[in-house]
Amino acid sequence: MDVFKLEDLKVQLLWIGIFLVLYLITKNVIFGFGIFFVIVYGAYLDIKRSSKDKGGVNTIKELFITILGVILLTQIIGLLIGTAPSPEPVLIFPSNTFRPILSVIPSCSMEPNYRQGDILIIGDASNINSIRLEGKFNPSPIMIYENYTYNLGRSIWLYCEAKGEANICKEFYEHPERFVEIYGDLKIFYDKCTRTGNIQEICVSGFEVNGERYKVSPKNGDPVVYAPNPKDIFYRFGFIIHRVQFILCDGNNCLYFTKGDNNNIFDFQFGNYPFNSSRIIGKPIVRIPYLGYIRIFLGGVPLDTKECQHVLTCQ
Repeated sequence: MDVFKLEDLKVQLLWIGIFLVLYLITKNVIFGFGIFFVIVYGAYLDIKRSSKDKGGVNTIKELFITILGVILLTQIIGLLIGTAPSPEPVLIFPSNTFRPILSVIPSCSMEPNYRQGDILIIGDASNINSIRLEGKFNPSPIMIYENYTYNLGRSIWLYCEAKGEANICKEFYEHPERFVEIYGDLKIFYDKCTRTGNIQEICVSGFEVNGERYKVSPKNGDPVVYAPNPKDIFYRFGFIIHRVQFILCDGNNCLYFTKGDNNNIFDFQFGNYPFNSSRIIGKPIVRIPYLGYIRIFLGGVPLDTKECQHVLTCQ
């Protein structure tokens, strides 16, 4: 067998296998591009041969079905060979980034802009647009209510999720706008928000750094895909796509503060520490609906119910 005769299907499978093994061993993106090249070249040859016998329309239909099959197959392979709990798939797509990959949205936290089960093709992350501020961040919050100071060790929202019967939580549910959380130079404000169906909930409404106050909004920045720290609460979901609401820089140390468009609070208030640029995988450039559900089911990630059915309409 001539190993350089790519017209032969066996040769194509051989090279895909070689590149796959090398990629798993080295994690070098060049071997991912090798897999992509062989797949594309094989598809080109197949189209060229098939169009002569079956015509252009039937060939395109078969190609579309084949592409869907390849995407689903790579999701299964990625789940089986990747790092737990939600590994990156094997299929690599070329784009201007150090790690062009496919990623699956496991939850409804970015509704309605991105939906659970979407597969994303990730592109360049070198230019993240968001509000950039100067200040220091302290992960241990101080809460102020009616001129009293509280040290709850976490956000008041998370605290009251666990201890809703506490007197301070009853006040929080009644008057969230009176509560302020302070994380160093960063202040977080709350208010009541509305989900579809006229459901009233409490959400973060704004943030302040050094006297400048900003409203929480999907217009504040770009969505990004990032890798949570193993100690973060979101780590079990694998890569996360959320919006960068603002960037807080203390000299050259810049932290990215993200929030799901459909979430009540910031990621760091759940227990995900703000991250620097090294944890950013990329920005979504293409969304493919539904095909990621197989990855979600096989990964054992629970499906959202309330968030999927009731989307935040105002904050």
